[in-house]
Amino acid sequence: MEKTINEHDVLINVVELASELATESLLRNWDYEKKGQIYIEENGVLSYTENAQDDFNYFYDKHSDLILSCKSNNF
Repeated sequence: MEKTINEHDVLINVVELASELATESLLRNWDYEKKGQIYIEENGVLSYTENAQDDFNYFYDKHSDLILSCKSNNF
């Protein structure tokens, strides 16, 4: 079966896109009054707090599933 590619099909890095969207969702939805800071610095390394990492993981899974559900059969 020959696959037809049109201008609506794009090749994306799912991990990179889901990570970017998860970061954006985290920043937009974070409640500083209830959850405190997003980042923690230890030994000069900046990372998410445990709560922020949990929320990021939730958003990542949600976005990753949505992106994969849009997969074209043309690739």
